[in-house]
Amino acid sequence: MKSVFFTAGLLVATLSIAPASAQGMLENCNQDLQTFCADVTPGNGRLAACLYAHEDKVSDQCVGTFEDFALQMSWLNSQIDEAINICIGDIHTHCQDVKPGEGRLFMCLNTNKEKLSGECQNVVTKFEERLAN
Repeated sequence: MKSVFFTAGLLVATLSIAPASAQGMLENCNQDLQTFCADVTPGNGRLAACLYAHEDKVSDQCVGTFEDFALQMSWLNSQIDEAINICIGDIHTHCQDVKPGEGRLFMCLNTNKEKLSGECQNVVTKFEERLAN
């Protein structure tokens, strides 16, 4: 049986995903996806569900990627409320027409980073650095 982080990573991947992290998972799980999920249409967590269905056969590399992703998303989710409170003024000023979800607000803030308040710039930089790792 694979670790609880693998299961948690699959759950988080089903619900929301950071684009860079998603790309890393697809790359590190490519062989498993081709082997077990070639007939699955991507989207709405179907690939994650397929990997979960084959949990006992998925490569250690893919499992490790999901574990890392789960830890990263756990940290990210724990920081969201604080980040929104710090950046709410900048969100209203620079991203008022951006629909929340799928990282769109972060991308908007990151695009407008030079115009943000100092505290919000720090938050965006912290998130950017964390997501790059």
